[in-house]
Amino acid sequence: MIKVSRSTRTRASGRPQRSSAQRALGPYIAAYPRSAKFRGAQVHSALYDGPAAFVRQKVLVVGGGNSGAQIYAELSSVAKAQWITQ
Repeated sequence: MIKVSRSTRTRASGRPQRSSAQRALGPYIAAYPRSAKFRGAQVHSALYDGPAAFVRQKVLVVGGGNSGAQIYAELSSVAKAQWITQ
């Protein structure tokens, strides 16, 4: 079952339903200076599956939308988290 709202479609589980273009291209992760040297994980909010994988880690949440705020709120209780937005 899919719940439809004005701005987005979500499944009964509450997870967003991605468009066919998003499924084909995958989530977009922006490039940044010296990104090739970064050895950590980069996870797009579309693939975020909860805070368990980030317990006691240093985490930087990038983005000022609702997803960024919600993810930061979850991670700040289990990880050393910082949140930046433009």
